[in-house]
Amino acid sequence: MSEAAFTWQGLAERPWSPCHLRITPGPLGAVKVRWTRRTRIGGDDWGSAEVPLSEAREAYRVEVIKGAEVLRTTEVNQTEWLYSAADQAADFTVKERSLIQIRVSQGSDSYGWGVPTQASLL
Repeated sequence: MSEAAFTWQGLAERPWSPCHLRITPGPLGAVKVRWTRRTRIGGDDWGSAEVPLSEAREAYRVEVIKGAEVLRTTEVNQTEWLYSAADQAADFTVKERSLIQIRVSQGSDSYGWGVPTQASLL
């Protein structure tokens, strides 16, 4: 048997991407962004309303992006974020709206930010 080099990268601890990313109109021109948390540990119980957190704390990074440019980054501790009309106006013009994407990643104290999920702001 031959030996092989291996470098542990901790990928088993990387948070999965959030799922069911929904972007809907909010009050006063705002946009409501919501998602569903996923888990690496104990998520096989189909009878539960919500999967266990399996992290020390609940943390998400929400990014507003246009192409490769990150226009805004914020961190929240719940599975929703309200993108106000004033913040949208500060980040992009009405003509650019079709180019805007929202990207959400779940955080982990042991790994960092996990795999993102992304959807169009349209």
